[in-house]
Amino acid sequence: MYDLDILHIKYEDFVEKPVENTKKILNKMGLNFDVERLRAILDGINPNRKYAFFYKENLTKVYKQIRNDELLCKLGYDKLEI
Repeated sequence: MYDLDILHIKYEDFVEKPVENTKKILNKMGLNFDVERLRAILDGINPNRKYAFFYKENLTKVYKQIRNDELLCKLGYDKLEI
């Protein structure tokens, strides 16, 4: 069938290490980049936002309802501690 070469990066991993993950993406695409410029662009990403929905009661209720969904379990989201 198809031989797909896919790069998987979870949102939480991206916001925790935006420069490193952007470098992975750009390298995968075969694009050149300036590391210092990349750092300047991505400097505003707040790694504390990775589970920001924890602080909204209505969103934590939704999470508790869907946390055992097959896909969420496969991606490891069923183990988050609120």
